[in-house]
Amino acid sequence: MTKHLFITGKRLNRKSSLIQKCLRPYLGVTGGFFIQRVFSNGEYAAFRMIPLHTGEPYRQKAAG
Repeated sequence: MTKHLFITGKRLNRKSSLIQKCLRPYLGVTGGFFIQRVFSNGEYAAFRMIPLHTGEPYRQKAAG
């Protein structure tokens, strides 16, 4: 049975960081991606997909 979890909140409230921290012990059995904002000159320029299995830290930069 597939289960889904939805976390809501205001922008920049570290929702993705919470999910990543909770999933860290299960990286070998989970899959998927994080979406990270890419900034250029203090503005959102693009998004990048980071695979969960790489274990790459999610770094969020403040605009401006």
